[in-house]
Amino acid sequence: MTDRELLELAAKAIGNDGDAFRLMVNMHLPLDIEDYATHVYPLGVHVDHGDDPEAATRRAIVLAAVEMWRRMEWHQ
Repeated sequence: MTDRELLELAAKAIGNDGDAFRLMVNMHLPLDIEDYATHVYPLGVHVDHGDDPEAATRRAIVLAAVEMWRRMEWHQ
């Protein structure tokens, strides 16, 4: 899945095209940011930081939001 597709699905999760921080706050995502990776344990999301921990954290937020949206859709 491309980053754009992920962002579009994440936007659907909260009904607008807000940024990663707004996704995190609105969806109450529990992040664990370590020296090497960002984790959202309840959703099984782990993104290694590589050279850019901020980009990795944004990606983890988007991936977690998409996973939450998928789980909500599955239950409907």
